[in-house]
Amino acid sequence: MVNGPLAHYYRVTAPHLGYDLPVSPALVPLMEYTESNRWVALDAGPAARGIFSHPIFLGRFMTRRARADRYYNAFICQPFEPPSGGITVGNDPDPDLQRREGCKYCHSIIEPAGAHWGRYSEYGASYLDPGGYPDFDPECLRCAVTGLCSQRCLREYVVTTPTGTEAPWLGYLRAFLYRQDEHVANINGGPALMVRRHLSDGRFGRCTARNAVVWLTGRQPKDDELSWIDALATDFAEADYDYKHLVRAIVTSDFYRRVR
Repeated sequence: MVNGPLAHYYRVTAPHLGYDLPVSPALVPLMEYTESNRWVALDAGPAARGIFSHPIFLGRFMTRRARADRYYNAFICQPFEPPSGGITVGNDPDPDLQRREGCKYCHSIIEPAGAHWGRYSEYGASYLDPGGYPDFDPECLRCAVTGLCSQRCLREYVVTTPTGTEAPWLGYLRAFLYRQDEHVANINGGPALMVRRHLSDGRFGRCTARNAVVWLTGRQPKDDELSWIDALATDFAEADYDYKHLVRAIVTSDFYRRVR
């Protein structure tokens, strides 16, 4: 949704300043800057994935790892924390954090999850359209050999081998580096693929229900209240994830009346 000031930012300000955005200015409607109270739905094209591709989200969480961390914390209630017994740190500094001792406990999840943002630039907000940014680009492979690289290759493709282990991915988008075969689909599937998976296994709905309960009651749920939250999540899914329906179910419950 855009109003006058936002439409002006997307159409005029951002392009003038050279900012990359995941939406083409040509898709933004013409609006008067003073129309701050009129909101228009914007079709941002195939790259649009709600909050997960919004310039504010991409700018606030600038790396694929940061985006995945925020998603796991806020949307499926699964923060990355060390085990109770601590983490064993090895002596082998494996450049692949999915395999390095002391890192793999979290990064075996963070790396494949972050790959869902593989087509959104890091430290920016542009969408890397497959037409202009193929998975593998021969030009960027050649520049990896010659050292004569364009900014495009330097910024978005693997063109160096500082440890020697990066060689198999030379010429590929950076998101492909150290990706296991079963995780490659995450890159072009985008955030939508991850959300569909977590809708399917129930984690997205349970986390939303839990967050809503905490927000409305002002406290964390107790152990004997978790089954009620599971029931709320099931009802939320059956209502096609209607958030107003979820809030109504909470505030009309006996539990809410007792707490409030």
